[in-house]
Amino acid sequence: MSPNPKVRGWGRAVLLLIFFLSASCAALAVTKKSKRGGDVDLTNIIRPQLLNAETDPTLRFPVMSMIGSTTYGWLDISSSTVRYTEMQPTRKSGRSFAVSRFAMSNLQFNRSFLMFKISKRWQQLIYVPQERWGLVHMAFNGLSKEADRDNPGTSSIYKTLLNFEGVLAIVKPPPAPAPVIARPVAPPPKPVAPPSAPAIVLLSPPGAGENQTLELSESTVTLRGVAMDSTGIPVVRINGSPVNMRPQTSQAAEFWSDPL
Repeated sequence: MSPNPKVRGWGRAVLLLIFFLSASCAALAVTKKSKRGGDVDLTNIIRPQLLNAETDPTLRFPVMSMIGSTTYGWLDISSSTVRYTEMQPTRKSGRSFAVSRFAMSNLQFNRSFLMFKISKRWQQLIYVPQERWGLVHMAFNGLSKEADRDNPGTSSIYKTLLNFEGVLAIVKPPPAPAPVIARPVAPPPKPVAPPSAPAIVLLSPPGAGENQTLELSESTVTLRGVAMDSTGIPVVRINGSPVNMRPQTSQAAEFWSDPL
């Protein structure tokens, strides 16, 4: 029995539908992968102003808002919050907002314009330096020269929203190196004077001294004197034999020999 052609056609339609869904999912996966923060090229980025560097780092851009009335102000981006503060015109138009970064959706960037949704309401911003606030205007029937060319400032805002930590690392100065504390250098030890050499003072016979020759008429002679040594009681020898000693102080002693 031959297969039902209608069933065969339905199966082919199911296969085509599955293939279409698979291809769509693949394209969606590639799109998400290309917008990861780590893949954003941060070269030639216009550096924003850094606020609250130590407590809550916030990157500030001067912008123009173009939804409804045209206003100028500051766009502040932190790790958790996006805030627009309207500064011009002086009359308030209620364009300021402050929302969590996770409350933003449909983030888009097209050459000059940055667009996203907050609670189903579109926001449209463009980077305009503060000195040009009030000089740049937009019209729906013709964009100004500011919007006709690529705007690196608006591109920098877009990249900051995709990779806040990467832009912050470029803007935030590196931490100051720890101060080098020089350890006190101990003064060199004072040189210790070497102990003085032992000294001998001869008292008898009279006139005896170092390197002197005496002529005596007596048959015997007794040598007497005082020996001094800074390291302690000295020992005196005559012709290699010890003599009689009588300590006088801890460093001096009287000595005498047997009759020679």
